[in-house]
Amino acid sequence: MRHFERIYDVVEPVEEYRHGGYHPVHLYDVFNDRYKVRAKLAFGQFSTVWLAYDQLRQQQVVLKILKADASKDNKELSILLQLAAWLEGMKADNSAPEYLLGSQRRRGLLDGVEPSNLMVKIGDLGGAAFIRQREQRPVTPTALRAPELIHRIEWDVGIDIWTLGRLIFELATNEPLFPLGTFGLTAEQIDEEHLYLIGQVLDKNNQTGDTFTQYLTDRLPADFGAENLERLASFLSGMLQEKAQKRMSTAELLRHPFLFR
Repeated sequence: MRHFERIYDVVEPVEEYRHGGYHPVHLYDVFNDRYKVRAKLAFGQFSTVWLAYDQLRQQQVVLKILKADASKDNKELSILLQLAAWLEGMKADNSAPEYLLGSQRRRGLLDGVEPSNLMVKIGDLGGAAFIRQREQRPVTPTALRAPELIHRIEWDVGIDIWTLGRLIFELATNEPLFPLGTFGLTAEQIDEEHLYLIGQVLDKNNQTGDTFTQYLTDRLPADFGAENLERLASFLSGMLQEKAQKRMSTAELLRHPFLFR
């Protein structure tokens, strides 16, 4: 078993250009007799993303090209349409955007914003699934999987609670909770490594405790504050429980003191 620090990938794994994997795209390729590829923008676990020119409407567009296996039964479009319909039906004034932007400016988070300063990216819904249609395909990125996904047992909305805890930890510390490396490993080896890392960070019962609190303390800024640390550790502990039934619900999380400091 290898235990190396993770090296963040800057390009998609070349071995994923295979049958069922990424589609090979070249600059100036034309799709659907309409979209001409101009530049590569990004990649993800299930797709590559390209800047293209719509020769019909004469404007720039973005092409998201799914892996062959991922495109067979992809739910992203239907989920986006459902969310769009829900948002259209919301009754809200302009206070929310004004409040959110104002609060971030007061915290200094929007001062001197430059592309090089942005460390948080908005993800897509390429791996999303309707809870009523549980699937065998991956529903979260490999490194963010909840234990029940690693063990391939029944799962529910609890996997999102686990993932939220993982992401909040990373936003607070600017490093992953479990630095999982995948290059050159089989699926079984990745699962084994992932479970090993979870056990190393959490305590012997795979429940968050003093081991995790110290792990968090060592990675937060020195001026974070003891009270803030206690609340954050408690907040994350409610999400990072190996047994899904022990994790806090969304309603419980919304009432947590960490959100009212």
